Amino acid sequence: MGEIPYSNEKCYELTLTPDYVSDWTFNDAIRELIQNGIDQEVLDKENYFSVEYDQARQILKLKNTRSVLKINTLLLGRSSKARNEDTVGQFGEGYKIAALVLNRLGKTFTVLNNEKKEIWVSRFKNSEKWREKILAFYIGKRVTEDTGLCIEVGNVSWEEYAGLSKVWIGLCGFDYEKVSTQYGEILTDENLAGQVFVNGLFVDCNSDLQYGYNFKPRYINLERDNMIDSTTMFSPGDVMVIGDSAPIPLKIHVELAKERPQSRTIDFWDVWSRSERVLDYSEMVNEYLND
Repeated sequence: MGEIPYSNEKCYELTLTPDYVSDWTFNDAIRELIQNGIDQEVLDKENYFSVEYDQARQILKLKNTRSVLKINTLLLGRSSKARNEDTVGQFGEGYKIAALVLNRLGKTFTVLNNEKKEIWVSRFKNSEKWREKILAFYIGKRVTEDTGLCIEVGNVSWEEYAGLSKVWIGLCGFDYEKVSTQYGEILTDENLAGQVFVNGLFVDCNSDLQYGYNFKPRYINLERDNMIDSTTMFSPGDVMVIGDSAPIPLKIHVELAKERPQSRTIDFWDVWSRSERVLDYSEMVNEYLND
């Protein structure tokens, strides 16, 4: 793995240097790939996502049964998921950054783009154009009867694979008990108490919580930027909940109460929109002082 034994291969250079996201770990990189796979299944329910590990060959395989990778996805920011509130990712950078981190850690990164009968292999190269070491994808043709998309990560130890159970609930190794709600799942299994997930991806742990929670992406923003950046997508009645009672920021919808509370606060819009207004400032001052 790592080299393309096929003719007519093309090299596509990405403007990503090896030290980009230098603090990322193996789990961070695989988390991006799992996120992409889950999101593909969200967009197409028949595009099943799965993770397999070949211990003998030390290869981790992440598969989607109907996905096709287009060449323009090598562009940073290019994504079919942008502005889709049911998916976790938005930026379209996931698999490129994952490939960079994994290559930096000594792993091989190969994409079997079966629907196009292509094989994509990433590795670092010294670019003549940029005079810098950068990430590149080498794409060639292959003969195959396989379908869908398979990303193979090589040189993965058993310990590294076992550690992925902390990344995705789908690799926890047991069937967990849960209660489904409109916001996601309440995880009643005691082994998951206090753990918070979004679409199965682990995001936080809070020992004060009696249960675990697996939220739908539309209610939790997991972008690399702050959740405040997404408030422009809020509809009337949507609010962001933060504080001690919320383990992570939540976006919820609040409806007006059927019985409106009694309040001494005036209806400013109605008062200020009146064409004629007579103000008795002396009376206003007296009311303020005597209140």
